[in-house]
Amino acid sequence: MQAWHEAANLEKSVVPKLSSLLGGGRKTPAAAAASTLPTEIYPKVLPLLGKFPAEALEKFGPSLVRALRTGFLGEEIEAGRGGGRAGGVDRKRAAEAYFECAAFIATRKELSEGIRRSVADEVSD
Repeated sequence: MQAWHEAANLEKSVVPKLSSLLGGGRKTPAAAAASTLPTEIYPKVLPLLGKFPAEALEKFGPSLVRALRTGFLGEEIEAGRGGGRAGGVDRKRAAEAYFECAAFIATRKELSEGIRRSVADEVSD
């Protein structure tokens, strides 16, 4: 039986769409429909990353953290349009998800020191 991440094709399908969605991009129909990005989607990213195999986190972890950061700092959240809430609420939820995901990747012992350092550097920039 094929593992979910092999059947889903993380590299060609899941990660590009997830990165676009998290980064606030409007390249996919899912991203265009994501008016509740910070309040609904960001809190669900960490459980999803927890299901990624270590090899996938090694390969895609830093870029997903960058996408979270881009979305967190993006205009949609800044303007308070994510889910129709005040910008401060959206920004708080997005920031929590960003730091939780970054900490999750940066503390995974099975990942290389370089990847963990890359994620830690991303947060400290």
